[in-house]
Amino acid sequence: MSQKCLVYQCENYKGQGLFVGDLCGPCHHMITTGEINRSSMDFVSRLHKAMPKIIAEIVQDECADSPRESDNLGTLCLFHRRYDVPDESGLGMEWVQRFLHNDFKGVWLPVYAYDHSGIALSTEPFSCPWDSGQLGVIYITQEKIDAEGLEAQGLESNMKEILRGEVKTFGQWLNGECYGYKLRYDNGLCGNHMDSCFGFYGREEAEQAAREAGAVEVI
Repeated sequence: MSQKCLVYQCENYKGQGLFVGDLCGPCHHMITTGEINRSSMDFVSRLHKAMPKIIAEIVQDECADSPRESDNLGTLCLFHRRYDVPDESGLGMEWVQRFLHNDFKGVWLPVYAYDHSGIALSTEPFSCPWDSGQLGVIYITQEKIDAEGLEAQGLESNMKEILRGEVKTFGQWLNGECYGYKLRYDNGLCGNHMDSCFGFYGREEAEQAAREAGAVEVI
């Protein structure tokens, strides 16, 4: 039997028309130029339908690094008897309180915790007075603002939003809300593992990254 074109689902064989190496003429033209002529439209449609879907499985990332080990704008100072939370100032709660209330130059936000079947963090107070309270603060000094050129970049209005995002991300890590994705094809022949990526804080971030990687279905 004559050799078949190497392109998946193509039905052209050597001896039926022009071949360039192991590719039939139409497939070679389509691959090298990116052009699809009318005679190839039906084939491309069949090829698209025949190609297996890429499915992403979202899984827990049990080895995710703390986001505080990465570069952050804010300095996070938290204090709790039971949870291992960082005091990145290294100076203790009393010093931080005096520091922030004595002509502090920069941007800062309080950090509150709601401790009930896990710990939730926020820069706004929680409604429950029994299981919540202030856990610490997060701040950016004016010295760091100047060094990073944040005002020159027009980011001064976003600095509090940046601090809120850092608190949210650390809270997700603290609660084990760390995920990765594994990509696979949806058919039996190609159902093996394709690719994977880990280190996402929050399931939504992992799902978005999986779709950007080509997944058409997320489970």
